[in-house]
Amino acid sequence: MKEKISNKQWALIYVAAWVLLNLVLSTFTDLAEDEAYYWLFAKFLDWGYFDHPPMIAVMIKAGGWLFPAELGVRFFTVIFSGLTLYLLFYISEFKNMKLMFLLFLSSPAFQAFGFISAPDVPLMFFGTLYLLFFKRFMENDSLKNSLLLGVVAALMMYSKYHGILLILFTLLPNIKLITRRSFWIMTLIAIVLFLPHIWWQIQNDYPSLQYHLVDRVNRAYELKFTTQYLLGQFAFCGPVLFLLFFRFIGTTSSPFYKTIKWAGLSVFLFFLLFSFRTFIEANWGAAGYIPMILFVHSCVKTDLAKAWKIALYTVVFALLLLRIVLMFPNDIIGFSVVKQFYRDKDLYPEIHKMAGDLPVVFLNTYQKPSKYYFYFGSPAFTLNSYWYRRNQFDKWPIQRDLQGKTVMMLATDNFEGAKLLKTKAADIYYAEKPIFKSYGYIQLTVGKKEFEISEHQSLRDTLVIKNVWEKELSYDSTKIEIGVLVRKIGSESVFKVADISEKDLRSGHKIPFEIPALLAKGEYQLIFGIKDNISLILWNSPIYKLTVK
Repeated sequence: MKEKISNKQWALIYVAAWVLLNLVLSTFTDLAEDEAYYWLFAKFLDWGYFDHPPMIAVMIKAGGWLFPAELGVRFFTVIFSGLTLYLLFYISEFKNMKLMFLLFLSSPAFQAFGFISAPDVPLMFFGTLYLLFFKRFMENDSLKNSLLLGVVAALMMYSKYHGILLILFTLLPNIKLITRRSFWIMTLIAIVLFLPHIWWQIQNDYPSLQYHLVDRVNRAYELKFTTQYLLGQFAFCGPVLFLLFFRFIGTTSSPFYKTIKWAGLSVFLFFLLFSFRTFIEANWGAAGYIPMILFVHSCVKTDLAKAWKIALYTVVFALLLLRIVLMFPNDIIGFSVVKQFYRDKDLYPEIHKMAGDLPVVFLNTYQKPSKYYFYFGSPAFTLNSYWYRRNQFDKWPIQRDLQGKTVMMLATDNFEGAKLLKTKAADIYYAEKPIFKSYGYIQLTVGKKEFEISEHQSLRDTLVIKNVWEKELSYDSTKIEIGVLVRKIGSESVFKVADISEKDLRSGHKIPFEIPALLAKGEYQLIFGIKDNISLILWNSPIYKLTVK
């Protein structure tokens, strides 16, 4: 007589099927735009990056040692996704696993991060592991549980900064935990393990904090910020999981499930509140999806109603079908999910054919040089002007290594001496530049963050240069123009504020500047940059605030 398959064995079967599916799709699906950017993270391993902590880079680097091409980039993403699923089974004590698996498959977030390499993948894995150890910590504040929780909390923060929300929102309903000595042991362990990244931030002038808390918040509130956030959470969490969570929100549960209910809700409400300040990406709420799915699963004691079942199976079928479609490039399905993989796919071979072995320099796009570098192995770089955004390319030595070399310049808008390249994907202007020089690595700072002047008063102060490569690069008497973008909602102006030469590009050199008395009353943002003949002015400074009264 055959032995009955146990629940734990069924869990392994579900996980194995999920991992196998993702391995196949990972191998035959092109990289999404940001994946190539994270692949470059792995080429330049560090304790931190402009946009994110380093965990995704470590995963991709390790995968690249095992497998080539796309599978190498995604291998540990697939493994982490499978482990996340198994941990969900484990935390829910292997009960009603079919429902858990269907809820998991019904979420576009879990589907996407089953094979797309992004910081959310380790965040969701270590977030699930954190909830498991937090549950044990609530029940038994042993030294072992404290140490494990501290280690996992640090790993979660090394994955994505949003991990702090899961830590905070699981602690608040259990605030009495701070009276335990074990809690402070856990906290100390987490902080000590996270110190290398904190030191990296200090050494690099806190680029991630500046970008996420200041640079991204540069527009007046629009109603669509909030409506798009709500629609994004409904879609990316998955309509069935999202609605079931709020359907059961009033359900009484055990202390642990009460904790994760409030954690999931608090993450959602946190970003809802933040949407009244700036635009919120749909995936930012992913830290809350783990507690959501665990809570919903715990509330379904017997079986779902027929209508919920139909909705659940319909969503799962649609998402799995989309996953298969992604393996086959096409121009029929044009929505953004598919475009992430195949946008400008026909452009890169044409650029490579035209550029040959020359390094290529794009303007205002971190995705294009990343994908070009991945698929053709040729160094690629981007210049970032004031109206785009800063990114890790501003800090990588790619820019330093290209100085003085012949490169192919590329831009979507015409520039002096450029020719037009027409492709199926897009039109792009290009020109060979025999002696490439760029100054995106230069930092321009002022002694204070905010200024206040009267309506008919000019602004005078001093810029200070910081040059991280002044000892590695040679400079001549080339004249350089310093400009400032003066921006407020609905308008922006660029003023020339100083002339210097390349020889002045040394750390500590001071540049007096003046912004003319032409501004009406209001609140403005100031961004200082070095003028470039293609991008107008680069983004070389933090954002400063100017009040004209």
